[in-house]
Amino acid sequence: HGDAMSLTGYFMRADASTRHDEPEAEDDFLVFDEPAYRKNDTAPAPLRVGWLFHLVDANDLVSLERPFGDLPYARRERYLRHISSRARPVVMNCVDVKSATGQDIRLHAILLPYTSKQMKRWIDERRLEKPQAAVEKGIEVAKNLGCRVVALGQYTSIVTLNGLKVRDCGLGVTTGNSYAVSLALDALSQAQGEAGRATAECTLAVVGAAGNIGRACAEILGPRYARTILLGSDKPGSRLRLAEVARGIPNAEVSVEPASMLDADVVV
Repeated sequence: HGDAMSLTGYFMRADASTRHDEPEAEDDFLVFDEPAYRKNDTAPAPLRVGWLFHLVDANDLVSLERPFGDLPYARRERYLRHISSRARPVVMNCVDVKSATGQDIRLHAILLPYTSKQMKRWIDERRLEKPQAAVEKGIEVAKNLGCRVVALGQYTSIVTLNGLKVRDCGLGVTTGNSYAVSLALDALSQAQGEAGRATAECTLAVVGAAGNIGRACAEILGPRYARTILLGSDKPGSRLRLAEVARGIPNAEVSVEPASMLDADVVV
């Protein structure tokens, strides 16, 4: 009847079985029916790509199961805390995308049943084993679906240290950070061409240069510019991280003053 709340709602009862924040489970009970999915996914696709993502918050549960919309937000959160330790990745409907080259790509979105809040807590507490294991399960599902590339979205890239903790699975692995850097480089190249000024004559400023995306942009773009300003916050340790980035970039200088951007011709 599609009534997941009546079937599993007892998770939210305030009894002894729900007092633990994240009960441990030896077995998974939420099973993805892969043969049935494959039966409905028979059209040929030259290239399949998987994308791993997770819920933003407990409101996202309503978009998957509408009856949960009748519950208060706190009860939905409690439900997700309980079920996420047992649930497997959920395969959403696939979609075909035609690239600029004319090639068709089939995108399989694979949901990990966690929220951003749960992911962030594990990161803060340095307990990455559980989310890393969940990412590995998601990658295994992507592989079983015939994907050749899997993209780590949202916190799935952070908990695996930008994919560095992912075991060799025979698939290409990319992250949202990689895509963001690629888009930034393309946009800057276009803007620089429209301005008609050579990069070798310009000053580049990178805001947040100690972060993953900022550092990648600075290391790729810095050598092309006459001068590079690496801007960060005045938090403890920020200058040290910026100085580390600056060592690999010619004519780079460090700043924690936002006004220093006024000296730049190009700002990332």
